[in-house]
This record gives sequence, C-alpha cells and structure tokens, in this order.
Amino acid sequence: MRAGSFEPLAAKRGFPEDASRAVARAFREHGTDAHSPSWISWAELETVAWDEPAALKVYPAAFEYRRGPDGDWVWDGCGESPERLAELTGTSPQVAARAGEHWPEGTEWLDGDRLFRISRLTRRQAVQDSSWGDVWTVMRTLAKRHGSDNVRLVVWFDN
Repeated sequence: MRAGSFEPLAAKRGFPEDASRAVARAFREHGTDAHSPSWISWAELETVAWDEPAALKVYPAAFEYRRGPDGDWVWDGCGESPERLAELTGTSPQVAARAGEHWPEGTEWLDGDRLFRISRLTRRQAVQDSSWGDVWTVMRTLAKRHGSDNVRLVVWFDN
C-alpha cells in the first residue's frame, strides 16, 4: 500500500505445489504476467511484529493522531490535513504535504485534540486502512476451525 522499506515477511517462496485447484487456475490464467509468487501461513502472520517501524526512512507525510476516549493518541492517518499543518509550521501546503522531508523524525505539532508527528510507518499502519483487514478476518476464522498452520495466503504480482 505505502512505501515503507520493510523487510518482506515471506519473499521468494515460489508458488506452492499443493495449492488448491482454484488458486492454481487463477495463477495460470494470469499467464506470463504473473510473477514473484509467494505464500505465508496464518501461524506466521500471528507472530509478525506489527508495530515494527520501517527500516530506512521517515514517511514523507506527517502522521496525524486524534485524542482517544482514554486520552491516548490514536493514529488517524497521514497527510490528510496539509493546509492545517502549513498554518502550524508557517510553510506552504506543498512543503507541509512532504513534512517528513523537511523536519527530523520525532518532530511534533500539537493542534488542540490533534497531533502531527514526523515518524516512520509501522507494518500495522501500512495495512490499516486497506482491504487487508477482510483477508485477516477470513484467515483468522479459518485458522480457528482448521489450525493456524493449515491456513495460508498465496500471492503473486502481475505486470
């Protein structure tokens, strides 16, 4: 979803020989466009350090947090309000939209019940607002019935 410079969780494992017929057919139907297949089990996904930050660089846009009901800061996205951040920093919206390139990691601006922070993306944030949540729900449900080692996600990329 977003650039983050993470070490892949299950790179270059290839297409599993014992994949279901439906998955094998879908892979074949992509023909020569299908490349870089791999897979990961639910048991492996359960052990992922989801709060691990990206290794190499801060995210270009400032992260935005809102104060939760318990008073803690709750992640609310990134780069959603460059105009407001521009006002807080005295810069242009274009500079504020790429704040991570202009201020060091850890820089924060408090704006009432909102906080802007320069930070590195975590694995959780990289998938939080995507459709992966539906995939995790299905995998978790299947794992409860069949066991974590018996449920896996098979992926590939196309051109």
